[in-house]
This record gives sequence, C-alpha cells and structure tokens, in this order.
Amino acid sequence: MLQHIQQFTPAIDNTVRNFIPSNALVSAKVIEKTLGREKALQWLNEQESRFPETAKTLQWCKAMLENRASSAGTSPGAKDAGMRILEALARLGLAEK
Repeated sequence: MLQHIQQFTPAIDNTVRNFIPSNALVSAKVIEKTLGREKALQWLNEQESRFPETAKTLQWCKAMLENRASSAGTSPGAKDAGMRILEALARLGLAEK
C-alpha cells in the first residue's frame, strides 16, 4: 500500500487540483517510512515550490511531520477537513501505524 501512495503525482490541470493539499502529510509519512525524514522534508519543499498557493498547508505538513504541530501556525478556521482529520488521527496515535 505504501508504494501505491508513493506513486501518486499531484498536479493542477486547467486550475483544477487532483489532490487535497493536506494529504501531502500522508505522502510525506510514506516517504519518511521508506526513504527517511530528510527525503520527506525535501519532497514537501519541492511541493511548496511547485504549488506556492498551498504553502501554508505544506508548512503545516512539515510541522506535523516533525511533531511540531503547535508551531504550525494555522488557525482552526483556516484548516481544511483533511487537516482536521489528520490532527485527530495524530492525537489518537493512529497516524504512526
């Protein structure tokens, strides 16, 4: 299953995204498990360069990956549904399984 997640390629075609930005955390976790944290952070930085309009969400993903959720700086009202779900999973300890 990790390989299937890792094969996904985010893209924007005619202003329509094929991804939810907060799902980058899921991809980063897969990369961390398979290639290490540095590669995961490098991938998030590349995504931020490719999709600057999602920079705040990708910074949140980096903070979550590094277990710095409190320093993510995203107000509750600015979080998409994916962010709220991933935070809840992390609080329950399910994000590491």
